[in-house]
Amino acid sequence: MRSPTERSLKYARERDYSPGILERWTYIPVGGGAWKPHKKHDWFGFDIGCAHPTKRPLFIQTTSSSNHAARVTKLLLIPEVKMLAGWADLEVNSWGPRKKGGKEYTVGRIERLVLDAFGELVVERQPDVWATRPKPKRRKPAERSTLLRDLYG
Repeated sequence: MRSPTERSLKYARERDYSPGILERWTYIPVGGGAWKPHKKHDWFGFDIGCAHPTKRPLFIQTTSSSNHAARVTKLLLIPEVKMLAGWADLEVNSWGPRKKGGKEYTVGRIERLVLDAFGELVVERQPDVWATRPKPKRRKPAERSTLLRDLYG
């Protein structure tokens, strides 16, 4: 299954943007030359930055569908996001499964953060993005090893 970030990258490319990932992990040593992920860092709350030759820059916070409201609230509380909204397009994209008419779909919920006439950030809901989900491949049952079959019949 694709991650929400992968889905948002694909969706940005379909709209002719050139996306790049802004989110990074810091790692800490755990001994023996090994490292483990420690903390996730993103750019003012955004995971993806996109460029386009004729449109404003686009910054995307991507998440799962169950976490959408928390991400929108988080962005509204970051003071720099209001400054960014003046010169860039800001979106929160969330992705999750949904059933409709007996078929399974992956649905993208898109909300834009824009400045209103009074300079305040407001949330605008965009139409959902629907994509059919491929049916999971059924795995054939594993055959017993010939050695085990010979030993145990």
